[in-house]
Amino acid sequence: MSQELTPVLTQEAQPIHASAMALTPLALAEQYLTELNLPTEQAAQVIELANQISLIPNDKSAASSLGKDCSSRMTAYADTILSQIKTIDEHGVQDRLSELVLNAKSLNLKGIGRKSSVPVIGGLIDKFIYKTDEWKLEFQSVASKINTLLEELKNGERNIITRQKELDGLFDATQHEYKQLGLTIVAGKVKQVELAQLIEHEIPQVEGDQLKAQHVSDLRSLGVVLDKRVSDLLALQTSAMQTLPSIRLIQHNNQLLLEKLNNVRELTIPAWKRQFMLLIASQEQEKIVALVNDVDKTTNELLKNNAELLQQNTLETAKISQRGVIDLATLEQVQQSLITTIEGVKTIYTEGAAHRQEAERKMIALQKDLRERLTQPNNQA
Repeated sequence: MSQELTPVLTQEAQPIHASAMALTPLALAEQYLTELNLPTEQAAQVIELANQISLIPNDKSAASSLGKDCSSRMTAYADTILSQIKTIDEHGVQDRLSELVLNAKSLNLKGIGRKSSVPVIGGLIDKFIYKTDEWKLEFQSVASKINTLLEELKNGERNIITRQKELDGLFDATQHEYKQLGLTIVAGKVKQVELAQLIEHEIPQVEGDQLKAQHVSDLRSLGVVLDKRVSDLLALQTSAMQTLPSIRLIQHNNQLLLEKLNNVRELTIPAWKRQFMLLIASQEQEKIVALVNDVDKTTNELLKNNAELLQQNTLETAKISQRGVIDLATLEQVQQSLITTIEGVKTIYTEGAAHRQEAERKMIALQKDLRERLTQPNNQA
């Protein structure tokens, strides 16, 4: 056949081995089933599928849609798998764990200070009662979140168990589709041999007959379509085979997560609670020890202060009790003041008498002088 007689033929299907051409369809089906590790008992089913593929050259729909149902189902299963292959912790368990760890770390172990109006020992009350109560309230908030987390862990475990069952169903369905694809592939291969046999039978009649040549060309074109479809189905079957271990891997990861969540719920959380209880007890002990130390310190300070005050008051009282009503120094000062006053008065009196005598003498002299001047004769007369 020349290339000019078959302008629509641009490529050839894969050549069929001569040994395959010599086998009956049933024997050929059994051979291909063996190659794909499928039971040969299904050879009759393969022949039934192969008979549904039309070899009419102008009708390529049967060949191009071979295994369409399997492909559609596998696409749906692939979408299901993709929805499963995501963060396993889709219900927020990981977020809750992280939040719980942050809350546990944020516990204010030193408490929050408040001032008491009680005198003297008010500070001791602040350090013990208020701080302890507020710290307990803070712990109760974390404890409440722990209980909430436990419920969410249980829900997460139930969801994962449900998912495991769904994955088991998906695994079984994928296995079934893998086998169905295998049967469809074998049916396609059997039909390829039948088509090759038909072309081989038609080729001797081509010479000099343009219509026969075109018919052979169309058959070969159909063979190309069928060959590509079988190849695509084989790739899809390979993908299905790869999907099976992927499903098991997801299930394995889910099982590990189940074990981890179970450990957190049954081992870690109870251990946390025990440690929190011990922490509260230790905090209370610390507060009590601090309280006792402060009480002892305050008691000693009170005793020392009282002793110093007693000593001071006793000495002052003794001094006061031995002191006279009027101090000798005061009497001496008063005596000296009186003497000085008396001597001063006497001096004043003496000086006053002397001044008066002098004044009297001078006044007598003045009077005498005045009389004498008055009794003297007037020289002008």
